[in-house]
Amino acid sequence: MVRIFIVGVGGYIGERVAHALRSRGHYVSGLVRDVAKSRRLQANEINAIVGDVLSPDSRAHEEMQRADAIVHAAMDPRNPKFEEQAFANYVATIDKTKRDKKKRINFTSGGQTKEST
Repeated sequence: MVRIFIVGVGGYIGERVAHALRSRGHYVSGLVRDVAKSRRLQANEINAIVGDVLSPDSRAHEEMQRADAIVHAAMDPRNPKFEEQAFANYVATIDKTKRDKKKRINFTSGGQTKEST
């Protein structure tokens, strides 16, 4: 079983990815903005943590640190620098916490995709 953390797990892309991964037996957790979406995801055995992608709380950081892979599928069309800020935030977090273990990051949001290992 692979542990996967999805930023934006309640969004259009994130939720579909979460269900697909969960159906294959993987442990899926992630960050979501909406409490109602969090409850719906929890009911489907997806550990959804309510929070803000640009300033995630310690519980989100802990889940992300334990993950084998991270999928970034969050988006905020109201903030033109959102994708750049969010990607930099998560790469910096992983760099600080997992220097000794290789981790795969997939960043997909809006109209672009980036991948880093």
